[in-house]
Amino acid sequence: MATQIEISAHLGMSDRNLREVLPKIKMDHKVDSLDDIRLAYIAYLRDQASGHSDGNGNNIISTRVATAEIDKEMKLMALCEKRGELVHLSSGKHKIASAVSTMKNILGNASGEIRAEIKKQHGIEVDHDLINKPIIGAVGELSIFGKQLEQDSRGGII
Repeated sequence: MATQIEISAHLGMSDRNLREVLPKIKMDHKVDSLDDIRLAYIAYLRDQASGHSDGNGNNIISTRVATAEIDKEMKLMALCEKRGELVHLSSGKHKIASAVSTMKNILGNASGEIRAEIKKQHGIEVDHDLINKPIIGAVGELSIFGKQLEQDSRGGII
């Protein structure tokens, strides 16, 4: 393997510059051959010259594509908001909380109504707990959802 002095002389640069370049081209003078380092350095220079690299190993095209994708998503969100497909959580929170509360009340009253209807239509007295158990589970889930909604609402968009 070639020394740093030999590699820097071969590439026409200073030792210091070589020490900065080797990590950027992902080469190690102790492991890689002079030919491999030269080829990697040429590829590095080509990328810089073509505008594909910023000199620090970052691919400019990938960065531009990611930026364009983010920009597209932001515009799509703005369009959806204008269409009324997105709502600010702060404004929709009260409506959702009200709907959750209404559902809890309806489910809470359902047990008595179901028992009364079964007795009226079939003449059978049904155990309150038999009907109430699944309803209590549903009301509990709605309560958890309502509490999470209150904790999570920090002005975001839903």
